[in-house]
Amino acid sequence: MESPVSNHPDGAMKQYSVTEGDAMSKDGLDSTEEGPRQFDPQLHERVLRKLDYFLMPMMVVGYGLVYYDKAILGSAAILGMTTDLQLSVTDHSVTPVTTDTSRLSWATSIFYFGQLFGSYPMTFILHRFQTRYVLGPTMILWAIVCASTAGVTTWQGLFVQRFFLGFTESIIPTCFMVTVSGFYTQSEQTLRQSWWFSGTGWLTIIGGAFNYGFAQIEKSALRPWQYIYLFAGALTFLVGIACFFLPSSPSEAWFLTPEERTIALERLREGQTGVKNPTLKKSQVKEAALDVKVWLVAVIMASAYTVNGAVSGFGPLIVATFGYTSLEAILFQFPLGSISSIGIILIGWLCSRYRNIRILSLFLCCLPVIAGFAMMWKSTWGVRPITPVVGYQLIGFFGPVVSLAISLGASNVAGHTKKSFMASAIFVAYCVGNIIGPQLIKSQTKSQHYPELWTGLIIWYLSILFSLISFYCITILCCLVLYILLSRETSRRAALDLDESEQDRIAFDDLTDKENLHFRHIGMNQTSETPLFVVEEVICAYPISTFYDSCPRYLFYALLLATCVTRWTGWLADVFLGAAATYAGTAAIQAFVLVSNPAKHNPYELITIPLVSDNTSLWNSFPSLITGADQIELSPAALELDADAVLAIVVTAYLTFLPLQCWSRAFSHERARYILFGLWHVLMLAGSICALIYWPTLRDTPIQYTFCYPDLPPMGTVSSDGWEAWQRTSTWNNSVWEIFSNNTMFDQLPGVCFYPCFNTTQILRQQTTLEATVATGDYRVHQRSEFWDEVVYSKRYIYSLIVLTVIVNFFLLLFKILPYRSRLPSAQVRSIWIERKNIFNGLRKDFRSAIYVSQLHRTDLMDSTREKLSVWRPTRGLFTLHALGSWLRLLLDTIILCALVFSIIVSPLTVIAFVVWIEYYIHEDGPSQETPQQVGQWSPLVSIGFLLISAAILKLKYWVASREELEEEIEHLRGKLKRLERLREEKVYK
Repeated sequence: MESPVSNHPDGAMKQYSVTEGDAMSKDGLDSTEEGPRQFDPQLHERVLRKLDYFLMPMMVVGYGLVYYDKAILGSAAILGMTTDLQLSVTDHSVTPVTTDTSRLSWATSIFYFGQLFGSYPMTFILHRFQTRYVLGPTMILWAIVCASTAGVTTWQGLFVQRFFLGFTESIIPTCFMVTVSGFYTQSEQTLRQSWWFSGTGWLTIIGGAFNYGFAQIEKSALRPWQYIYLFAGALTFLVGIACFFLPSSPSEAWFLTPEERTIALERLREGQTGVKNPTLKKSQVKEAALDVKVWLVAVIMASAYTVNGAVSGFGPLIVATFGYTSLEAILFQFPLGSISSIGIILIGWLCSRYRNIRILSLFLCCLPVIAGFAMMWKSTWGVRPITPVVGYQLIGFFGPVVSLAISLGASNVAGHTKKSFMASAIFVAYCVGNIIGPQLIKSQTKSQHYPELWTGLIIWYLSILFSLISFYCITILCCLVLYILLSRETSRRAALDLDESEQDRIAFDDLTDKENLHFRHIGMNQTSETPLFVVEEVICAYPISTFYDSCPRYLFYALLLATCVTRWTGWLADVFLGAAATYAGTAAIQAFVLVSNPAKHNPYELITIPLVSDNTSLWNSFPSLITGADQIELSPAALELDADAVLAIVVTAYLTFLPLQCWSRAFSHERARYILFGLWHVLMLAGSICALIYWPTLRDTPIQYTFCYPDLPPMGTVSSDGWEAWQRTSTWNNSVWEIFSNNTMFDQLPGVCFYPCFNTTQILRQQTTLEATVATGDYRVHQRSEFWDEVVYSKRYIYSLIVLTVIVNFFLLLFKILPYRSRLPSAQVRSIWIERKNIFNGLRKDFRSAIYVSQLHRTDLMDSTREKLSVWRPTRGLFTLHALGSWLRLLLDTIILCALVFSIIVSPLTVIAFVVWIEYYIHEDGPSQETPQQVGQWSPLVSIGFLLISAAILKLKYWVASREELEEEIEHLRGKLKRLERLREEKVYK
């Protein structure tokens, strides 16, 4: 029925028949000999051992991290995260006081929504590209997202972070299941599947130890839960680097010899599971969708994983309800992880040693889980009890249950597309179970049972136990049905008279388990004549920060100009350069942050609104009124206007300093200075690219609206500061009508309208700084659309000019670094004009020299050839190989001269054109409201003043120093001179 055990006796020589036509060119099977080949059993074992040594450790740690970074939410919750991020809401208006932890439940569940949404694109990418090119970058991105949890400050931010954390992790289980089925035979898959799946338990133990240590940190800049996420992110990053070396198939296993790779591929022939085929086969997709066992395994996974969703997010909190401290609750995760990991490995070993016991083992492993539920359900929850704690530990047996379910799914189908479908179905079921689990915990009912234990963040767990037992009964029932189906199919195929020679021929044909018979299965009533409210267009945006507003930007442009003009004065240029570099560097970092955290707009929601006629008298009070429509589409969003200023700053800085780095000796006469300037140049390049990519996305921001009572027109500009959470609800279609039809609720809106966009957040921004302005005149949607069309039309020319300028200057910088720099003329316009005759005379001489050398060499070559090889006929071309160097030198000189002239003339014009273009856009998009009288706007100028004073004092320090100070300085300089001379001599001897 299940995975077969080899029929070859121990010590016997295994035979693999490799015939012509079996060569798998796309997978690297280079065995095209006729007849059978024999391999030494010791060589066969060595291949298996190498596969285990190189694949399993990475997979154990990798999958352990998949569980660890979502399970630490429970530990983080009892270490202050619920308080810091307001994951629990306490209602003091009722007696007794109630605590709502639904936010924590959703923080747990939303992770799996991310995995669910990411499963299809990630599986598609994995199917089309090699494993190491997908898994490695994805894990590094996962590590960054995980570590960024430490920077989350609100529960909304945690929701977003958890979603993308799940999205990036969605590839791991599918990748590992496909990897195991692509490297190991059926009889080997169960044990290996249990090995990497046991990483969940091992990382629970090891990670729990680190969590215990982090929990004892006191008086630190970070909270203990923040250290936990930083540690998880760092560990994941290291594993992601290692995943770049993970092969996609046995033929790409770099740690195997060519002969061993052949054996590794031939081992798969006996299991009839095939090898990786990047072609997506619709027939296999249809077969998988209609295969009953695929859905049975999926139901088993969904049922079994409900407990994981609850335990991973609430496990330590459940233990804490028994009267244990936070540190003790973390320690109780050790036995839970031990039972899970040891049980997974033990069951995996038993199933690999004894045939056809996997489904029976899965059935038996469900029983301790149910027993644990019953012990927690029926026992007395006093202070520090024993029975419910023991029951909690028995839940760890759900690890073997899901491990066996994954193994059943991976090894009982064939065909690469069908295996990928099975892996995705298992993964979707896994997500569904984990989403349901946390939602079964209803902390609001705690006041009904044991109120002395349910204070603060205590969860009443009894309400979910019956549901979980029911799910596990479904699991057991599905196991029985699956057992019957596989047994009948195995018996039917055993009775068939099949040609054994056909088995070897079709082994690598990417057939499914059904196609390959040799395979063995191991309304609202809102409209009225008098509207309850009216709708108006608004511009919702985070205004340009004070740091980037008009005065600082214009001072920055002046600094750039001063840096270019004073570059020969040394210390003065350093002052201007330091101020400009610091300001532009800050903008470059923000550009990188913006492009790495783009705004994610929710899908449009259709909202029903009162129908207002076009000739209404409300036009005077509501200049942006929406008329003639009874429905609008709404997706709350806000503009990030800092993107405008960031683009202006970083691109201007880069275009200004790139030519200086190429030619100005003031910034390159010292190696340390040149290295520092080069690193800053890289930062500006990255910032410019990020800003140029992010800025056009502002056009995609959805239209925003405000909802107002007809007697209460909106004010000019409204800030989101002071709004309560209920006023930022996301259920717009219901909440709008609820607010404007409920007098009690409407009275809580003190003289303001309702702005759905106030619910949005933006990285690096305080939500209270969000502003909404009535979109009058040119700020209405159609006028802004026309303005954007003009901007987009001119953008293509500005972007092209920027790219051309960068390419030319990069070309010049390359030849400055190479030894060819000695042939480059000066970059000064005056020098080029004075030497113009010499430059053109030099080019003319180079041209004549190339002609002469080419003709002379052609004559010599023809004469020598006729003497030695009379049958050879030389080409008549002027360019011979010997003369190619002369022509190449002439060509490079000409190109460099043209590029230099272009850089001198066009580069400044590019900077000027870009500044005028972007500043015009910023002014038209929303002119600054600042005034020069605001002292804070002049902070850059004040800083420059202090720098100038400090530099002048340092420059004149010898004039004001005493005789004794001068003597000390002379002795100090002499000692420094001796050290430098000694260092020079050491380098000479070396």
